[in-house]
Amino acid sequence: MFKYTFIFFLINSFFVRSFSQEIKVLSWNIRFDNKNDGLDQWSYRKKDMVDQVKKVNPDFFGIQEGLYHQVTYLDKKLTNHKFIGVGRDDGIRGGEMMALFYNHRRWFPISTGNFWLSDTLDQVSRGWDAACNR
Repeated sequence: MFKYTFIFFLINSFFVRSFSQEIKVLSWNIRFDNKNDGLDQWSYRKKDMVDQVKKVNPDFFGIQEGLYHQVTYLDKKLTNHKFIGVGRDDGIRGGEMMALFYNHRRWFPISTGNFWLSDTLDQVSRGWDAACNR
């Protein structure tokens, strides 16, 4: 009986490992590029962030506070990834982005879209005592 139980667990282990899928997800508040940040300025941090993303090679990673030039820098340097996101000031490039990067070698979007956390979900807007458009 032990022999058959062992074989069952061995085969089961093989199939679980063979067909399971690992998904890596990261999130960063990259802080908008503020020239008054001294040694914490984006120009000093950007290479380290790119190196870390390349090391981990996540399937998805989200960023907060990314200005358009920061997002496009990441997009250019991280060739395995593409991004989805819009600026919160104009719904295109203006203002900070909450961009989602995805590994385009493993994933592709079926559809994309944006909504605003306010009474007017389909328009750039701010609502409910927010200090900024959301």
